[in-house]
Amino acid sequence: MPSRPYIKISSDTITRTLGVLLLVIPLWSYRGVWNNDFVQFDDSEYVLDNVMVLQGLTLEGFIWAWTTFHSCNWHPITWLSHMLDCNLYGLNPVGHHMTSLFFHVFNTHLLFYFIQRTTHQSLCAFMIAMIFGLHPIHVESVAWIAERKDVLSTSFFLLGLIGYDRYVRTHKMVFYLLTFLCFICGLLSKPMVITFPCVLLLVDIWPLKRIESHVMISKLMKEKIPFIVVSIISAGITLYAQTQSGVVQPFSEITFTARIVNASISLVGYVFKFINPCQLAVFYPHAGSAFEWIDSWKPILLIALVVVFSWNQAKQKPFIFVGLLWYGITFIPVSGVIQVGIQSMADRYMYIPSIGISIAFIFGIVGFLKHVWIQRIVLAGFMIWCIVLGNLTHRQIRYWENTLSLFSHAIEVNQHLCDQLLHPCLLTYMGCDVYQEAILKNQTFIELVQYTAKLSVRTGTHLMTMGQPSLAMKYFDQAINLCKSHTGACLDTLTMARKNMEILRTSCNQQR
Repeated sequence: MPSRPYIKISSDTITRTLGVLLLVIPLWSYRGVWNNDFVQFDDSEYVLDNVMVLQGLTLEGFIWAWTTFHSCNWHPITWLSHMLDCNLYGLNPVGHHMTSLFFHVFNTHLLFYFIQRTTHQSLCAFMIAMIFGLHPIHVESVAWIAERKDVLSTSFFLLGLIGYDRYVRTHKMVFYLLTFLCFICGLLSKPMVITFPCVLLLVDIWPLKRIESHVMISKLMKEKIPFIVVSIISAGITLYAQTQSGVVQPFSEITFTARIVNASISLVGYVFKFINPCQLAVFYPHAGSAFEWIDSWKPILLIALVVVFSWNQAKQKPFIFVGLLWYGITFIPVSGVIQVGIQSMADRYMYIPSIGISIAFIFGIVGFLKHVWIQRIVLAGFMIWCIVLGNLTHRQIRYWENTLSLFSHAIEVNQHLCDQLLHPCLLTYMGCDVYQEAILKNQTFIELVQYTAKLSVRTGTHLMTMGQPSLAMKYFDQAINLCKSHTGACLDTLTMARKNMEILRTSCNQQR
């Protein structure tokens, strides 16, 4: 009996097939995101009400992008991308959403290419990239137009890693310089990529396997000095911009203990959200200084056990060590030790750190499960999980349809903490006439109006002491507008806001 002909499939064909799947499946999961509207939560600050951005790419706008700390950050490339979108699409949200989706799919392919190129494990690279492309925890970074900086900076981050791999393979200085340029462009998009030099050292350990002796470690550290210097400069600029904008919370508001406790709880909490991505929302309120050390012993113990385990596996299974360190190190800028805003955590903060979890998880399974039949079972389970992730992502996108659906879902998720809900949430609601009737009749919103108005007065008072009267007036005006709808519930706050506003006006008149 003649044997069946053997059809050999080349590795290039497999890689191209996996690449097509990484295009089609994430696009299918994100279907409908282009039908979403702008949301009245930073989208107005970044696009809708930003005169410089609305003009599109102009010389004046270009200079403004490089010289402004608008929106509490210095990210000129992000501003330029929004200006280009306004040139191309105007205020049609479809185009703006499609640009963000393009960058997300592009990042998915860059991640696949980098891991496949450095490990020669096409299936593992595909699984890691698929998780990245499908996971609902990334919806906030993609569906929120104001968060363009997340997907944009990650593109430069991953391009930098690919350039670094080429430099290691060829030893050509041009690739080192390209890596350095990508890093700078990433920082100019969002300072979240400030940990890039540390990630380069991690990939030196694995998968590039460059560390062989103490002499080599010293050489690799010297190689990273330019990157570290730029990181320090970027950190200084970012801290200055956010401090001047009044968004950095003082230690009198949130104690150092509370920050460390919240960071440890968040570090573990993100992992649980990564495994079970339900109850995701645009905002998770910070408990303030109510945290005590007793609240953190469980997450700290769990973190300590994971650190010991990964250290023990560092030589035999370095991918676990590198993956978990990738997660922990890239989490540091958003850990809340320097607290910006009043959120305890945010889904968008996981866009880069989650890659480390995926690396440790996927390569860990392959490393520990040697039997083929067990690996097949795991692969089947992975496929089912991807289907679940895709459906959850599509559902999460619907919450970003408009301002009302977004914040209604946030309040539903945070019912146990809704008295602390994000004050911009209320400010955006109160700015939308279409939602006024629903707000005025809802007791939850009435309580939130009281909290928000008080917080706005406190912020304005803080800005007064910092010598920023124009910005302080903005917050007092917000408080007054909030209190007008519920004068009885906010009478004291309304009086305080009007009093401070009058003091500022008198002071400004005297200076004239």
